[in-house]
Amino acid sequence: MDYTTCKYRLYPTDEQQRQFAHIFGCCRFIKNLILEQNEFTHELGFGFTNATKLSREIKELRDDGEIAPWLKEAPAQVLQQAMRDRLEGFSRFYKGQAAYPKYARRTGKQGFRIPQNVKIKRVSTRWGEILVPKCGSVRFRWDHSPKGLIKAATASKTLMVATTCVCAAKSERALPNKKN
Repeated sequence: MDYTTCKYRLYPTDEQQRQFAHIFGCCRFIKNLILEQNEFTHELGFGFTNATKLSREIKELRDDGEIAPWLKEAPAQVLQQAMRDRLEGFSRFYKGQAAYPKYARRTGKQGFRIPQNVKIKRVSTRWGEILVPKCGSVRFRWDHSPKGLIKAATASKTLMVATTCVCAAKSERALPNKKN
């Protein structure tokens, strides 16, 4: 299946900017925790932790109000996707396709992926809105329409400019010819 992407600049409110920063921080925490945990288990001579066990541990960590109560405020699917992204980094490293994963930093590019149920709508000729979990509808400048069925979105921030990339799947099925 072919995919196409559209990049839009977001215009979040002040409250949405705070929520974005919180979600960026939660994803950074999960990625760094997985990296630290894998390094520690490797030093002890054990294998790396698998996705199923990590997913269960992230859920337990998110549900525990004493250890990390701030994780409850981030969308669970976004945290799970951050885990999958980090594990994909390890997988690419072992295949020789990438360097060893580094710790995520607060400075530089930050981002999170919304893996499913992405909803965008056109508000006017120039503006659209994308529904971000736990942030609500965030306005963006509508430059062009995504072609196909929207599958996922990535929200990112560099130099205080928030953007989103919407991934849409092109239809595999050709439209039937109409003959009258």
